[in-house]
Amino acid sequence: MDIASPLLPYPNKDISVREVLSGRQNKVYVYFLSTNNELPKLTHLSLNRNTLCNSTGYGIPSTKITVQYILDQSRNLQYREI
Repeated sequence: MDIASPLLPYPNKDISVREVLSGRQNKVYVYFLSTNNELPKLTHLSLNRNTLCNSTGYGIPSTKITVQYILDQSRNLQYREI
């Protein structure tokens, strides 16, 4: 059963690539697919292997998922002219 979507570029991939190549901040989002009323607890957030946020998780029983988004700039060189 899927719990969450992968991380997705916001508002879309084309704008996300332009933002990164221009040196601006980037945004991503995720859909939580199997929640009723309560959102999952974020326990770890990292960017390029640097921890940005760390917290204790829930006790047992709990579910841990990892989602990621990789933006390969070498595949998006055509955007450098924009």
